[in-house]
Amino acid sequence: MDIDAYTAGRTEDWKRLAALNRKPRLSGAEIDELMGLYHRASADLATITSVPTDPDVVLDLTNLVSTARGRIGGTRRTFRESVGGFFTVTLPLALYRIGPIFLALLALSLITAVFTGFWIYTHPEILLAQQTEIEMRQYAEDSFKAYYSNYPAPDFAAQVWTNNATIAVMMVAMFFTGAYPVYQLLMNFANVGVAGAIMAKYGDLGIFFGLITPHGLLELSCIVLSCAAALRLFWALFVPGEDPRMVSLARAGRQFGPVAAGLIILLGISGLEEAFLTPSALLTPVKITVAVVVYAVLVAWIVVFGRRAQRAGLTGDLDESAAGYVA
Repeated sequence: MDIDAYTAGRTEDWKRLAALNRKPRLSGAEIDELMGLYHRASADLATITSVPTDPDVVLDLTNLVSTARGRIGGTRRTFRESVGGFFTVTLPLALYRIGPIFLALLALSLITAVFTGFWIYTHPEILLAQQTEIEMRQYAEDSFKAYYSNYPAPDFAAQVWTNNATIAVMMVAMFFTGAYPVYQLLMNFANVGVAGAIMAKYGDLGIFFGLITPHGLLELSCIVLSCAAALRLFWALFVPGEDPRMVSLARAGRQFGPVAAGLIILLGISGLEEAFLTPSALLTPVKITVAVVVYAVLVAWIVVFGRRAQRAGLTGDLDESAAGYVA
């Protein structure tokens, strides 16, 4: 190993860690950054002490790591800093790290919805075996639209949030099966395809998209996110790598546990959209625009803050002293 090149490549991180060590007060984001840099500097120290190295470099880095450890052990966040750190580091990092699984499942789900809708539309005998044509026409012309305005908006928002949260919790709770979360996900999107097929055949497909898009963008994304979190836990349990199975699962639970809190918040937002925005008197293009803007802001928040936290070396896990031990 070229120790000089290695040291040169780590100098900026060490300088930043030293700067954080000197600050008398750290924000929530800076505390998380300090912890990430501390872990990386500790790994660097282990690396350079394994080969012949300038003793001064070892001494300086040892002091740097020791000081950072003291700052971490002695740092206490205020409630405001903890909340700020959760929304600027912890939650967006957890959502960002689960992004690749989310995107893969989203693609699979959309394909399922489109395929189901097309198949039902071109094979109406499938629906006629379950319902009469009169019933389907009534659904397309009246029931589908009335669903969004049958109850007072606050009550409807609470009902929607409860129903969706129950689905999300069940998907995550049944992570160990692997199949159940995927089944629930695909069934939800297949049902969307069936509804679209009925509206296209007996009603107005424009009304279908005009009613489902304002809340469906976020609501269906939350269902996909629930499945992604469940599969990440499933993978940690059954493909633990070099770690003991329970250690791998515990780590994944700590890293992706914030996703559960995120789902509660995001489903709350989608419930408000479904109860207040979807049945509102606003023009359909306006309702869709509002929903798209809200969705874009949430995605930007996840990407910007999540990527920044990941680049700072954070993983969303606790350090060993705080995480404890798992048999």
